[in-house]
Amino acid sequence: MTIGDIQTPRLAIGELTAHYAGFIHELLNTPEWIRFIGDSQVKSIDDANQYIDKIRRNPAIHYWVLELKAESVPIGIVSVVKRDYLAHPDLGFALLPRYGKRGYAHEATSAVLQEMGKQPSRPLVLATVLEENHHSIHLLTKLGFRYDQPMVVGAEKLLIYSYSVARAEH
Repeated sequence: MTIGDIQTPRLAIGELTAHYAGFIHELLNTPEWIRFIGDSQVKSIDDANQYIDKIRRNPAIHYWVLELKAESVPIGIVSVVKRDYLAHPDLGFALLPRYGKRGYAHEATSAVLQEMGKQPSRPLVLATVLEENHHSIHLLTKLGFRYDQPMVVGAEKLLIYSYSVARAEH
């Protein structure tokens, strides 16, 4: 998937690079990431660099870093992952907790969805979420995602939401 850098009123959204290893180390060790996404075992900056390298080498995984324009500070990520168990790409988002509830995830995710809408080969995007992740479910609904069905993956029950990216370009 090719999406270049994106600018929103408050955010610069760009490609994940090794420059962000410290930020990725911090984000992946927040209680929210561990609870709702899982423990990625990124326990050092070296682990974070390996994690970033693994993502960058996998064509099925795309991460964009959200930076506050005014301070050039990374605050979160938006991801699109093609998972083996899903027919369409899975959209994800995560912010450092201190930047939550300010509309940044909505602003960034809306912009990424608009860019995806410019790619006719991706008419549908999904989002998987644990049913106890009420903040993410609220954001998905606000973005226009619709609940589809539950799905059990491993030991986890996920809720599957879908969104027609063709709507995002209008």
